[in-house]
Amino acid sequence: MVHRINPDPNDIDTASDDDVASMLNEFWWAVMQRSTMFCENAGPDFQTFAALVIPEAESSMMGMSSGATYHFKIATSPNLNQFQQRRADDALKDLRTTFWVKIGDVQEGDQTVYQYTLYDSSEESDNDLLALGFMGEAVLEIRRAFQRGELYCKVTDDQGNILQGMIPPRPGPAVRRQFFTGRNVLQELRDNEVALRGR
Repeated sequence: MVHRINPDPNDIDTASDDDVASMLNEFWWAVMQRSTMFCENAGPDFQTFAALVIPEAESSMMGMSSGATYHFKIATSPNLNQFQQRRADDALKDLRTTFWVKIGDVQEGDQTVYQYTLYDSSEESDNDLLALGFMGEAVLEIRRAFQRGELYCKVTDDQGNILQGMIPPRPGPAVRRQFFTGRNVLQELRDNEVALRGR
């Protein structure tokens, strides 16, 4: 199971598991509107989400017929006004500091305190060591940013050209699916097959 941690005890995470599930469903809908090829019928997992937001991570797909490589990354939408841009920047910053991995534990008296660091998808990690860390109202702000279209899934080719529409092109719109609920979200994030790996 993926755990939830609070990276800053002075800024308490206010979100429920239902809120986390709703936010991740909005996140994944942004991806599905660009490509339905990720994960096929399996849901996305922790590493897939992390690879889409960590700047150094690689999340790419090769076109079967064209041989072209498409690169996917969550980004702030173009043409936002100043107020929207600030909201989107804050939401993306929060999203990039969401993914954590346990690096050890320390014995303090008769209690064990776990130590975490920000997840680097270039390293494989035991799934039981993974954690989501949110502070304050970050979950709600990230969800709203996706709902408003202030965050979206940006797709580029090997030449850095920003691509529009579905990748690869397909007839008809994407079908929205709800992969997560408050009851299953932490389990499903670990159990689903890894679709992407950081390189």
